[in-house]
Amino acid sequence: MRLSEAHALKVLIVLPYEPSTFMQIDIDILRRHFNVDTVVHNRGEKQLARATILRHLILHRPDAVVKLVLQVLKRLLFNRPDVLLMWFIVPTYALPLTLLAKLFGVKVGFFTGGYDVASMPKIGFGTLRIPLFRRLLKPTLALADMTITQSAASERQVLKYARPRRVVVLYHGIDTDFFSPDPSIPRDPLAVTVSPIIESSITQKGLRTFVEAARYAPGVRFALVGRSPDGSIERLREIATSNVEFIDRFLPVEELRDLYRRASCYVQASVHEGFGIAVAEAMACGAVPVVTKRFSLPEVTGGLGEYVPLADPAAIGVAVSRAVRADEQRRHLIRSYIVENFPYRRRESELAALLRGLVSQSE
Repeated sequence: MRLSEAHALKVLIVLPYEPSTFMQIDIDILRRHFNVDTVVHNRGEKQLARATILRHLILHRPDAVVKLVLQVLKRLLFNRPDVLLMWFIVPTYALPLTLLAKLFGVKVGFFTGGYDVASMPKIGFGTLRIPLFRRLLKPTLALADMTITQSAASERQVLKYARPRRVVVLYHGIDTDFFSPDPSIPRDPLAVTVSPIIESSITQKGLRTFVEAARYAPGVRFALVGRSPDGSIERLREIATSNVEFIDRFLPVEELRDLYRRASCYVQASVHEGFGIAVAEAMACGAVPVVTKRFSLPEVTGGLGEYVPLADPAAIGVAVSRAVRADEQRRHLIRSYIVENFPYRRRESELAALLRGLVSQSE
């Protein structure tokens, strides 16, 4: 296929649920460069309880899978895209859609790197805990033309279970013009973490550890931000000390930014993290990261924060107390690391170039 300036690539994006913020950012990027169409597998479902939703999609919705395949087939027949992109490797439909696209000569790419390529049975996290899904992953990525991971740690996870035809690390981009310090907003002795509060995230995101850490730093306020659709927040309220605040809702992005600007530190006590966008956004606002050395977190923080052992609330309390005392020079270095390493415009240019290069291979 030969492309001309007048020919805009057609990109079909398949989403497992209504797009989360980071998905929508990529959709907006691609729409600035290409003709983009989207299909949502579980329309109406939010990303809020994504682990629960993925289990639901995987195990209980064959009718929805058939509907999705028919929707994609219709587009392949009547408005054939140049590229089919899928957010996450959802095992119930990733391989069938890949085979269907290849039958029509359409390039296939995946965004991956989290729940879909993890296997952590002890905490009930990861699609690949199921042996059948591990077996399905191998042919899926062997057939796909490109697999895009969100960190080198995510790439290692993929390569642990499969041998993709091509794998590319493409970091998320942070809008550091928006996420920036405000000298007029004073720093508070405040530690923040942001996460949906669901059964799986209490361990995976280290939310229980975060709440327990507050008793070891009584002079610091701990704010846990996120909705709890399954009521798991009540388990955390039962163990919380008086210096823990629960903000039981998703904050508008402006409010979230102002919270990061006031915070002395951002805590990510995760067992598993594919990237850590909230960590990077908070760092761009000058908050000191307090994180575990798990998966992508050392990449995102660049050794500029405080590292803590897994499931150690006392260590987090000590690290948070140090972060509260961080001077402006250290906060500037932390922000500069995000500005230099995760610029939004780099993701836009590299993502657009990857898709153009993918299609040009078939000229």
